[in-house]
Parts: sequence; C-alpha cells; structure tokens
Amino acid sequence: MDPSGIAEACAAVERSIAAGADLIIISKFGKLEAERGGMRDAFAAAVAAGLPILTAVSPAVAEAWSVFAGPLSRFLPVDSTLVHAWWSDIRTAPDLPAAG
Repeated sequence: MDPSGIAEACAAVERSIAAGADLIIISKFGKLEAERGGMRDAFAAAVAAGLPILTAVSPAVAEAWSVFAGPLSRFLPVDSTLVHAWWSDIRTAPDLPAAG
C-alpha cells in the first residue's frame, strides 16, 4: 500500500466528517486496520464523530472489528435490502451513533 495514498484517503474522510457527512463508507476494515494501520485513522475519526460506518469486514478480522467498533457494531449479509433497512433505522434513531 502507498502510505501517501492512505494518508490522502484518511484526510478525505476527515474532510467529509467536517463537512457534515451523515454516513461514512470505507471499502473495508482489513488486516492493516486490524494491525492499527491502513485506514484505521479514518475509521477512528468517524467513530469519534459518532457517525455510522458502512464497510466490509473479512471473517479473518471480524473479532478485531468487534473490539474496535464495540457494541454498536452490526454484521449484515451482503444484501442491499438489509443495508437499506440498517441505514433507515440508523438515520431515524435519535442520537444513536453506529458502526456497521
């Protein structure tokens, strides 16, 4: 992975958060993030801002994701209907941040 590209991507997520994003979508929480690298800073910024995160998580790092995201984590099958329902629930919940 290109460290400068990762830094740019993290900065873009942080700019989106500052601009008032309602949802953060990051392609995946993978091995690098589980090892405290990669896009982990972007995930952390979204969590700190109380924003829901939509991402893919490999079964190999599911435990690391659960530890990182805590009790707000939800695992969903790859199904657009379920993802839309998750977003609808999160979007309408009063003051309920979520990681997903």
